[in-house]
Amino acid sequence: MSIFVAVIAAILRVLGVLAAVFLLAAMAVLLLPLYAKGAGFCEIESNLEEVLNRLDDCETDPGDVDFFFLDHGFELDVQAFLGLVSLRISDSDSQYFRVLGMKVPHVKPKGAGKSRGLENSKEFQKSKKHKKVSLRELKKFTSAPVRAKIVQSARAFFRAAHLEVDLGLEFGFFDPAHTGVVYGLLSACMSAFGMKGVRIRPNFQRQAISANGKASIWVMPVQIVWIAGCLMFAPEIRPIWWRRRVSKKE
Repeated sequence: MSIFVAVIAAILRVLGVLAAVFLLAAMAVLLLPLYAKGAGFCEIESNLEEVLNRLDDCETDPGDVDFFFLDHGFELDVQAFLGLVSLRISDSDSQYFRVLGMKVPHVKPKGAGKSRGLENSKEFQKSKKHKKVSLRELKKFTSAPVRAKIVQSARAFFRAAHLEVDLGLEFGFFDPAHTGVVYGLLSACMSAFGMKGVRIRPNFQRQAISANGKASIWVMPVQIVWIAGCLMFAPEIRPIWWRRRVSKKE
C-alpha cells in the first residue's frame, strides 16, 4: 500500500511540475513584450493615358501595354522573449529566424509550389456553396453599434501597440475631384484614430500612389488578447458569430 501511495505522490509531483512550467511559459508569452519594426516603400504609377492613346490610334497595334507600373520593397524585424527569439521577413535574401542567437534553417515542405488540383476536388466545390452571404447578414456587420464597437476596439489596439510611424504618402488619381475626396477621407480617419507621423500629400498633376516610411511597435500580448476578447464577447458583436456557430452545428 505504501508503494502505491508513493507512486501516486510521485506522479502528482511530476504533474505539478509540468503544470507550473506550462503556467510560467504561458505567463511569459502573454506578459513579455513583443517588439516589431519595419520599413518599406511602394510606388504605383498609372499608364492609362498611354493605353488610351494606343487604343485611339487605329493604325497602330497596341500590343502588350502595362496599365500601371509597380515598384516595392520591405523589411520587417520581430523580437520576442526579450530578444531570445527574432525573425526577419523581407523581399530580399536577408530573411532569418533565430532562437537564442542561433539561426534556424528554413526547410521547404515537400510538394511546395505544386498544385494539388484542389479547385477540381469535391471538397472545394462543396465549400464554395457555403460562401454565400445574404444582404441581411451583411447589414449586421455594418450597423451603427457594430461600427462603433469596432472603432472603439481599433483605438484601444493603437493605444496598446505604442505605434510610432514615420510615413509619407502621396497620391493622385485620374480625376482631381477623386483625389480631393480621398484626401479628405484619409485626413478624417487619421484624426479619428489619433495617428501621428503620417504625412499625406495629394498630387493633382500625376496619376500615382507612392508610400515610403518606417514604423515600430511594442505590445504586451495579454493586452491584445484582452482587447480581442472584449470585442468578440461584446453584446453588439457576440450575436453575429455565435449564431453562425450554432447554425453550423445544427
